[in-house]
Amino acid sequence: MKKVEVTTELIKEVHNQVSTDLKQRIEKELPDLFNKLEVGKWYKSSGGCLFNYQKNDNVYGFFIDGKWTFKNWEWIGNNVILATEEEVKTALINEAVKRGFELGKKVKWNFEGSEGYKCSNITKDDFEYFVNKNKLELSYDIIFDNGKWATLITEPTEKELLGDKIKDLEKNLEEVKSLYDKL
Repeated sequence: MKKVEVTTELIKEVHNQVSTDLKQRIEKELPDLFNKLEVGKWYKSSGGCLFNYQKNDNVYGFFIDGKWTFKNWEWIGNNVILATEEEVKTALINEAVKRGFELGKKVKWNFEGSEGYKCSNITKDDFEYFVNKNKLELSYDIIFDNGKWATLITEPTEKELLGDKIKDLEKNLEEVKSLYDKL
């Protein structure tokens, strides 16, 4: 019998296109090529997803379009490698900025194990990612913890607060004008 060299990529490509029975046979014969993903680790797919693998084939992270999502594994694709700490940190920081975490904002912590809901003023633009804990901090306050984001507390702006007072003053002015016209 003649020996033929076959690449890992070709085997995986064929694996993705065959029946379930044949997939299982290939996985049994070549287990090192089809290692199962480790829960809690960040991966990136050939399709452009960056995700953290969870139990029961669920993931959270960034879908192909870059939007934060929770999905079932089958939506992500099969060709994956471990993501680097820098890739994860950059993606989480970009998402935090997109969500509005910035200087002076108040945050409500709603993480498991927190003592009720805490509020804090973010005082500096300083992000730090802890890869072993899968947490992102901004100014020493946790804003991301294992797939859960802190909630920004929206407070009315000065303009919004003054808006109602201005409307009341305009209404009073109209009443005064109406009374003046009657004189």
